Amino acid sequence: VNPAAGLRKAGDVARSTVLPMLAQAGVTATLLTTTHPGHAEEHVRSMPPGSTDAIVVVGGDGLLHEVANGVLARADASSAPPLPFGVVGAGTGNGVVTSLFAEAQHAQAEQGEEEDAAVDSASLPLLHTLAILRAKSGGLDVCRVSQQGRPHRFSLLSFATGLVAEIDIDSDALRWLGPARVDVTALLKIAALHASPALLSLTRPDGSVLEIAGELVCVWALLLPFASDNA
Repeated sequence: VNPAAGLRKAGDVARSTVLPMLAQAGVTATLLTTTHPGHAEEHVRSMPPGSTDAIVVVGGDGLLHEVANGVLARADASSAPPLPFGVVGAGTGNGVVTSLFAEAQHAQAEQGEEEDAAVDSASLPLLHTLAILRAKSGGLDVCRVSQQGRPHRFSLLSFATGLVAEIDIDSDALRWLGPARVDVTALLKIAALHASPALLSLTRPDGSVLEIAGELVCVWALLLPFASDNA
């Protein structure tokens, strides 16, 4: 749980909704509240092998990013069985859980089950937890980002450079604004819009390479259908 996520209500969501539902389903859970950036990644990376069957993330895309990087950086990452994880959206963007929940709803419809009716945001943690308890494990595409002189990083949602990356990074200092921090930072960045020289090289499935060179404002690639809970 990231207590600083979104409107700083992730802890309440975990204690009032997620933990009681898991307990009612017979699931034994241990609550870890993060205390600093990188805490979740450090914890997941150092967990003893076989110490947990799954991880439930209560927070936003940032906390999930930490957990995923911790799992993939483990010494037994290539040999141990995959570690399932679920997400209960309590962050600013919630792009991953919005995408996964939409896919779960679609799968229900394909199986002839009735989809959950549209609900207000306050009910989403309950529905996300219910989806975790009744869903089958599946795979996700993962993007590996390499930068010279830095360790590899992995992404489940997107990768970006330029404007979108600057908005994401600089808005972190305005967390006290809640989700509005992204809009405020975006307006400030757009007002001082600038481009940077860049070379974008794309390898097509047939092996041919497309190169785009010039002044680029941003490059943003999404791995999932939703970048946030409303876009």
